[in-house]
Amino acid sequence: MIDGPKTKQLKATCAALGRRYVGFRGNPHAPIWFIGEAPGADEDQCGVPFVGSSGRELDRMIQLAGIPASACCFTNPYKVRPPQNDLSRFGETGISVEQSREQFFEEIRAYRPSFIVACGGTPLSLLSPATIDSRDKESKISKWRGSILVAEALDWPHYVIPNFHPAYILREWSDRDVSIFILNRVMEEYNFWKQTGKHMPLPARELISNPSQGEIEDYLHACIASDTPTSLDIELLARRVPICIAASFDRRSAISISLFEGLPTNL
Repeated sequence: MIDGPKTKQLKATCAALGRRYVGFRGNPHAPIWFIGEAPGADEDQCGVPFVGSSGRELDRMIQLAGIPASACCFTNPYKVRPPQNDLSRFGETGISVEQSREQFFEEIRAYRPSFIVACGGTPLSLLSPATIDSRDKESKISKWRGSILVAEALDWPHYVIPNFHPAYILREWSDRDVSIFILNRVMEEYNFWKQTGKHMPLPARELISNPSQGEIEDYLHACIASDTPTSLDIELLARRVPICIAASFDRRSAISISLFEGLPTNL
């Protein structure tokens, strides 16, 4: 174990407050990290993350995806259970959110995992702040699930792959197949990395924003001529007024058209 000064300080604070510090499950030197939110009741009792019902479900899905257990490590950015599992009440533990976040980044920088599966919006917002929605200041897993991202604060080759938290899967069983599909993608990325010693290159993508009239006509003609279905996304103001339309007929390109001059196309 590599305990930096912030980790030692947090462990000492937990001991002084009579709080259980819940660290890792698995080998922290493993290349794939699964990052949750905070310990629950079972984790607080055992001192190990992801050992309750949601952790056992995550283990089952990992096994179905073919990911070897030896390649996995499990942890949380918040190492102490908040009251009633409510992260908004974390300050009541006597440990600050900022102290926990600093410890988490010290920890992840010490071990430098190659693949980070962000289970839920909490770790995703910490690792990839660009995913935070400006309207409600949250990262939406439903929007980013399965994406291949990077954390700007981490300076080694890695991918951040958002997925549903297993506790959500236990509530919304219909999304389990999607979660396993994403884990299959993690397995594909891991296999490529293991065989080549490097990450699979990301495909080049083009987003045409603030297009000219000619660009709009050319792209829509291409959509009509394409053999693949065209995907459309309509952004609404106050859930009623269309302000932006995006279209794509190819996974590597898209166009975003503002319906009102002066409004951004990436709201």
